[in-house]
Amino acid sequence: MKILKVSVMLLCLALFVVFGTGCTEQKKKSKETGEAISDAVKNAEKNINGAVLKMQDKADQLEKVDK
Repeated sequence: MKILKVSVMLLCLALFVVFGTGCTEQKKKSKETGEAISDAVKNAEKNINGAVLKMQDKADQLEKVDK
């Protein structure tokens, strides 16, 4: 009976360690994914700002030509 209790306790401990490690890995992957999304949004924002500046320059040039 004592061997059964020790076996169950060891099994529970092993499962706890396995699940704890799995959760840590999932947290790390989620953080990396979040950072990748954040970087993508920042790059998109830079590209949009650059495009807006180019369009503004073109609009200014067209206004000068029309005058």
